Amino acid sequence: MERHINILVVEDSEDDAILLLHELHKSGYLVCFERVETPQGMSEALDRGGWDIIIADYLMPQFSAPAALMMVKRYELDLPFIIVSGKIGEDTAVEALKAGAHDFIVKGNLARLVPAIERELREAIVRRERKKADESLRKLSSAVEQTADAVIITSQEGRIEYINSAFERLTGYSSAEVIGRTPQFLKSGAHPEEFYRDLWSTILNGEVYRREVVNRRKSGELYYQEEIITPILDSKGVISHFVSTGRDVTERKRAEEKISHQLQRLAALRDIDKTITTSLDLNVTISVIIEQIMRQLHVDAAMVMQLDKIRHQFVPLAAKGFVSIATSALTVKEGEGYPSIACSEKRIYHMPFLADCKSVDERLAHFSAEEGFVSYFAVPLLNSGEITGILEIYHRSQLKPDVEWLHFLETLAEQATIAIGNATLFADLQRSNNELALAYDTTLEGWSHALDLRDQETEGHTQRVTELTMRLAGIMGYPEEDMIHLRRGALLHDIGKMGIPDSILLKPGALSPAEWDIMRRHPIYAYELLSPISFLRFALDIPHYHHEKWDGSGYPHGLQGEDIPLAARIFSVVDVWDALCSDRPYRKGWPMDKVLQYIRDNAGGHFDPAVVDAFLNLSF
Repeated sequence: MERHINILVVEDSEDDAILLLHELHKSGYLVCFERVETPQGMSEALDRGGWDIIIADYLMPQFSAPAALMMVKRYELDLPFIIVSGKIGEDTAVEALKAGAHDFIVKGNLARLVPAIERELREAIVRRERKKADESLRKLSSAVEQTADAVIITSQEGRIEYINSAFERLTGYSSAEVIGRTPQFLKSGAHPEEFYRDLWSTILNGEVYRREVVNRRKSGELYYQEEIITPILDSKGVISHFVSTGRDVTERKRAEEKISHQLQRLAALRDIDKTITTSLDLNVTISVIIEQIMRQLHVDAAMVMQLDKIRHQFVPLAAKGFVSIATSALTVKEGEGYPSIACSEKRIYHMPFLADCKSVDERLAHFSAEEGFVSYFAVPLLNSGEITGILEIYHRSQLKPDVEWLHFLETLAEQATIAIGNATLFADLQRSNNELALAYDTTLEGWSHALDLRDQETEGHTQRVTELTMRLAGIMGYPEEDMIHLRRGALLHDIGKMGIPDSILLKPGALSPAEWDIMRRHPIYAYELLSPISFLRFALDIPHYHHEKWDGSGYPHGLQGEDIPLAARIFSVVDVWDALCSDRPYRKGWPMDKVLQYIRDNAGGHFDPAVVDAFLNLSF
């Protein structure tokens, strides 16, 4: 059997070059070679490339093997370089080998030539494969080190063997501080021991663990992390390590908590607004407001007083949280005490320690002694700038409110406006959600149309098969809640062809076996494209499995019978029906009766018999 080899011969003697080639021909090699004897000729040959090996004479009138070797190095080529010469001594040969030559052969002993070439070609292959492997490892290491997610690799016992830079930034711990330790130092105390038992049970069972975890940084600060722990198996299938990836979601969680808190307050304002609009009893309305104030602001007592302009005093409308003092005793004369300060300055007034207020407000000093109140807030109720009443807040420990707390307190006099804003907010959110869902589906339809155009499908192919798939699924009792995923899967049934080269996808003639192997990978490409998208995860059955056959002869996995998802079984019938009915560049569409007969004949082979029965009952 002839073996092809491309050799660059650096030799000034044509006869010597022919002798070299003769040795190779005797060993069954079909040689493609070029002989050069000058630096320029060498440079031009290296520019053309395609060489498997270089064989060089050591010394020539215009060139030399060491000079040729230097040129190969400048070109950064990993080519076997063998010196064949009869004019140099052993010391010179050794120096040449140290300089990078791979072997030295005496011209009078060419029997070594072919074994040396074969050995060096094998070693060159090994070097290239090792270089590829090293490059892959370098890329993997770089990706792990530079990823924004924190990465930990532990032994099977849970002792840390590696952390990346993102982990150091996230936790504040250096590699030197954690290598060899278990991740116990990250525990925050926010989770019960059952939480960690469940974690270990999951990963020791070989399953991937996904959950939000509250951990503690080196500084003591708590943070939220989306954590995924994956068991790593050795060649025997035994767990050897665990890889944990974590993403800091603290800001998101805080935002969620803030939104949740805001929504609770908006709901409270809505309840107040509902009371305002449905009740004419002011006392009932004020009681609802006080109830929500105490619940949302987490205070011990509250009171709303109305200004009696005739008597020049603030009269309680409703109060809650007082234990020993009757409401009737809470009246305040206009211009007295801390309420008068709040009213005159038209702002919230805060007294952090009521025990210190006796000289200014005997009433509040009495409340402090009798009720144990510590903190006090007074909020003037303003109507077009005119004082109409006052809201008082009491608490039995010190209060340190934030801006939002104070803002909510201030907005209690504007319930109707807040209620309208709340309703508008929720309407906007609902509309945004609807628009987002519509945008998703419109995008999917755009993708499907682009795929039709690229694949040169008949016009409307994707829309037709999608609509008919929905009809067929409907009469087969497909779950209504899953119909949206079925539709999206049908729209994207050939998304995997995005990974097929045009030279194969658009080839006008028959595909070679190698090309078919590539084409049959498009369901795998579909899974790889869509599975990371959570929105489309439940739509994967059709793109991934629609080329599987009932009898197990399909691809990519050779699934059989009901192991094939129902969505894919339904779609495969519809897809074949549309393909056979439609005109293609290489054939006319079949008549309907012929198509239906084909589908009927392939029930139990290509198609699920139950799906075929349902399909044949459709009206076209």
